[in-house]
Amino acid sequence: ARRPPRLARSATGPRRPVRRRRLALWMGALAVLVYLPGFWWGAPRAQDAQSIRSWGVDDESPIGPLAQVHNILEPKEFQNLGYPLMHSFMAVAAYAPYLGFLWLEGDFEAPSDAYPYGLADPVQTFQVLTWLAHLLSVVLGAGVVVAAVVAARRLWGEREALWAGAFTLLSYPMFYYARTGNVDVPALFFVAAALAVYAGILRGRLTVGNAVWLGVWAGFAAATKETSAAAFVGVPPVLLWLAWRGRGSARHPGAHWRTFGVAAALGVVACAIAFGLGSGLFVDPERYFAHLAFNRERSEMMRLGEIAFMTHYPATLAGSAALFALLVGYLADACTVPGLLLAAAGVAVALRGVAPRGGPAGAVSETPPARGPGWSVIAEPQADSAPLPRRRSGDLWMVVPLVTYLAVLFFAMRNGQLRYVMPAAFVIGLFAARGLVLALDAPRLARWGGLAAAGWILVAGGLRATDLTQQMIRDSRYAATAWLEANLGPGDRLEFFGPDAKLPWLPAGIEYDRANEYLGAVHPPKRSPQDAERIRRGWAERRPDVILLMPDVSSRPGEPHNATCPPEIFDDLEAGRLGYEPAATFQTPRLFPWLPTPRLDYPSVNPPIRLYIPTRRPG
Repeated sequence: ARRPPRLARSATGPRRPVRRRRLALWMGALAVLVYLPGFWWGAPRAQDAQSIRSWGVDDESPIGPLAQVHNILEPKEFQNLGYPLMHSFMAVAAYAPYLGFLWLEGDFEAPSDAYPYGLADPVQTFQVLTWLAHLLSVVLGAGVVVAAVVAARRLWGEREALWAGAFTLLSYPMFYYARTGNVDVPALFFVAAALAVYAGILRGRLTVGNAVWLGVWAGFAAATKETSAAAFVGVPPVLLWLAWRGRGSARHPGAHWRTFGVAAALGVVACAIAFGLGSGLFVDPERYFAHLAFNRERSEMMRLGEIAFMTHYPATLAGSAALFALLVGYLADACTVPGLLLAAAGVAVALRGVAPRGGPAGAVSETPPARGPGWSVIAEPQADSAPLPRRRSGDLWMVVPLVTYLAVLFFAMRNGQLRYVMPAAFVIGLFAARGLVLALDAPRLARWGGLAAAGWILVAGGLRATDLTQQMIRDSRYAATAWLEANLGPGDRLEFFGPDAKLPWLPAGIEYDRANEYLGAVHPPKRSPQDAERIRRGWAERRPDVILLMPDVSSRPGEPHNATCPPEIFDDLEAGRLGYEPAATFQTPRLFPWLPTPRLDYPSVNPPIRLYIPTRRPG
């Protein structure tokens, strides 16, 4: 006789084979392998105080998390108030062993808030700190994939778990944000972990343990990025409704409600504690309320059209239609159009609320609900095997986080970016896996349609991911750095437009400065004819050795330069009318130029870089 599989008790009570955990572990390991290449992208060469930031927009590594924690002890007048402190705490925790090693070695003896910050080798140290922050995102990105596997298995079965992990892994924005120090993947990890617990509740029983974990993960998600809380607005009403619906089948109604009350209360307390600690509300309340005031101010500025790189969609019919199309487009970018169609099929079945008993694999839950005190979300299977329909309301209630999140994004925020829809794309990936399994178990036409959709998601997703990875590994700034090091020496002068943090690594000892005033991406640029004439006169006096142009977040669509460069200046440089001529252009070609690729939120990867030098004269 074959030996029975070793059993282990799950978090929700029933026993299950240990082998069922292997899929989540293998998918997590695969995610680490595919997200790892290019994680070093954007690390600065911190040779002075102006070159200490990463290339990625809103990537706070390496110095940002340290500055945020330092400001708790010694508040500064200028702080980055855009986000709560949870991600900074996590990044500093990742930094701590390395900084401790430097301290023991004597390379970090006198920490300071001015360059070189007490570091014996700031160039190497800042690169390592950036890598640690990005590796944190890689690991959390793999955690998102694991959460998708766990959630889909709890809702449906092993086949849905496999496809949900694959679809989540291949989501296009994951291949950028899982390699940077942005808050988006850490926030998504906590959302995904909370939804995995929520899926277990929908298929099992609300206990004190899973209520507390649901509260902890949801609290940490909001403590990383407050908009994440939109995914959980509808969860308490759902749980209350399920408890009310299950009251009739409870053997002891009083114990039923006491269990629910204790679990719900402890879950709320756990959520409040996790949020208060993670966000910094308990640690530095003054900073947190300043953060809220800053976000309110930015929201009002966006509503008035005063933020140059973001669009506010008014609450009119035309504005709502444009915002709806924008969000659907971003969801298609993250999940692909076939993915959206499969998810629509999965949601349609969930809205019907029924599935055949004893039907194909994946049609019913593989783990029966646990017995014991508490409240049951779904009825226990009957002893007979008649092909009667059975309610599967857990599918329906998993739609609620998707609806509430998109509703807050649509009705409250009134704007959108690709990274904003990542929590919604996570839930859509679950339902796409469900829709695919239903299609594979359907008659021939639907089966072939499902296979075609899955093939497109896997092939197109893999090619797009490979293309983006290649552009990050061979970013244009690396080649531009080699050219500058070969052609500039100490005392030479370079001028550019826009932020200095996004420039290629510059040779040590050269002078560099902006050719025009830069007020940040929020404020409109100075690019009038008078500004253009002032730039011409300045170059005639200073005669820089190299002029560098490249687009960034402030650039208008299609512009090959920063917004502070007047278009007539660009035309003059290209035509050689200012005493300068094009010397080199750098941008790594795409691997698959024929494949439509979504645009990232910011033109931060592999931007086109143009270099101009003084016109060569005969002799």
